[in-house]
Amino acid sequence: MKSKWTVVGSILAVLLLALAVGPGQAQGPQPPTESVQPQGGAGIQAALVGTAFTYQGQLKSGGNPVNGTCDFQFTLYDAASGGTSLGTQTKTGVSVTNGLFTIPDLDFGAGAFQGDARWLQIEVKCAGDPSYTTLTPRQALTAAPYALGLRPNATVIGGSGIILTLDGGNIGLTASSTTYGVWGQSASTGGRGVYGLATATSGWTYGVRGEIAGTGGVGVYGWATATSGYAYGVVGESDSANGYGGYFYNGANGVALCAEAETTGDVLRVYGSNGSDIEFRVQGNGEVYADGNFHSGGADYAELLPGVEGLQPGDVLVIGPDGRLTRSTRPYQTSVVGVYSTRPGFLGGAGDDADPTGKIPLAIMGVVPVKASAENGPIRPGDLLVASATPGHAMRAGPNPPQGTVIGKALEGLEKGTGVIQMLVVLQ
Repeated sequence: MKSKWTVVGSILAVLLLALAVGPGQAQGPQPPTESVQPQGGAGIQAALVGTAFTYQGQLKSGGNPVNGTCDFQFTLYDAASGGTSLGTQTKTGVSVTNGLFTIPDLDFGAGAFQGDARWLQIEVKCAGDPSYTTLTPRQALTAAPYALGLRPNATVIGGSGIILTLDGGNIGLTASSTTYGVWGQSASTGGRGVYGLATATSGWTYGVRGEIAGTGGVGVYGWATATSGYAYGVVGESDSANGYGGYFYNGANGVALCAEAETTGDVLRVYGSNGSDIEFRVQGNGEVYADGNFHSGGADYAELLPGVEGLQPGDVLVIGPDGRLTRSTRPYQTSVVGVYSTRPGFLGGAGDDADPTGKIPLAIMGVVPVKASAENGPIRPGDLLVASATPGHAMRAGPNPPQGTVIGKALEGLEKGTGVIQMLVVLQ
């Protein structure tokens, strides 16, 4: 065609565009006839949508509306001229009536619009045209005014910031990043960097969930910058009897929860139900304080000490010539010191910085399984026990055992042979 083309178009409910070609001027966009109102009060009702959008326009030739069938090419750019193409969509056989046409599925993908400026270049070819005609200039894509608050680095101002209401799901907000999934900061005393509340009374729900895909990043980071008063980097709360205010899990044999504090501060502090009485705390220097009792699955107090190779739990142990623990070998051996602990309830000398190489747990107090022999007569509950001639075994002491030979008192009996019985460690 010899005549000049003019097209005026819009992206429905999202963008208002004005396009022109040649010496013609772009015509101003018309305001939409309907506005989209949020649903559900203050919340935002989220629905899953695709990335395609509808484009409408009016094509004119020499100022007259076109009728017929045309082909269109839409190319998205990051600059008004030159720049980088972000994708091209070709639509053929588009029906044009009185100049009006509609393209219902223009789609440049989810990554094309990240809040940066974009321009649309349109090329058109109608029946009889040998090639596409490029309309100039490129048209800047402009946002609906209220969408500007969602552009990158935008500031959201309001009493509650952003409120998300999710229907039919179990996650209120999911954030994923290679650095910080969620960054929360509070500069107010009594404030919260991040506050997550799950009010469901059953099942798995998340007040806040942060996920990190890369190494060296943080799924959720809360930072309270107030230097006095009560301020919380992260607060988790659950109203379910089976729920958790905070839950940490590491599925790779790593650390589920890591806490750090200065030497004079508390790494961990646990309050009672009134929120003011400290029941348990761990200081940054490793000191531990508790108001209650220590309950352990083990039954004895043991010390981690050097021992020779080949020792086994339940062995009666003596101090060897080199100072290492070894099995007893003689009756009434005075160098006896205790029993190889099977499952100590408390293990001394086993701090995080201690080297356990070549050491074994020696039970010196409490109840412990011990290898026993009836070689000095049947063992009855309450009998004093000493080392026997059978290596690593205890036997009935009998009357007036020599001082320094008794290792404990039998809690179970042994009629004959050898076996393992429970013994209360009582060194005498």
